[in-house]
Amino acid sequence: MRIERASIGGLWPEGVRSTAYVVDLGAGDEGPRTLVVNTVGLPQFDYARNVRVLDRMIETVTLPDG
Repeated sequence: MRIERASIGGLWPEGVRSTAYVVDLGAGDEGPRTLVVNTVGLPQFDYARNVRVLDRMIETVTLPDG
């Protein structure tokens, strides 16, 4: 699942954009597993470039069966 949002305050200042992917990895020995990868549009980062890298990363990741 791809999630795009703007912060409403809290951890990041209001209006800071973020993009994340949340991937259900199924159950493991200790319970459910989830892969989360994200990038945040803070001023010191190139957010647009980082989103492109994030999208490419998720396109190329190979998850093991089971």
